[in-house]
Amino acid sequence: MVNPYPDHTEDEQPGIHQGKALGSKLYKRRFGESAIIMAGHISKEMTNYYEEDPDNIK
Repeated sequence: MVNPYPDHTEDEQPGIHQGKALGSKLYKRRFGESAIIMAGHISKEMTNYYEEDPDNIK
């Protein structure tokens, strides 16, 4: 198994939601529109939640 964060314990490593949030934020920054379809969300509010601050996603 590949471990991209060898200096972090399993609990300290970012999870799928943090990666998804960062991807949404970068997509919005690059293309100037929400990543609602890419993220697979039904509501714009959920996508906005992820795009606001990916570091605070639990």
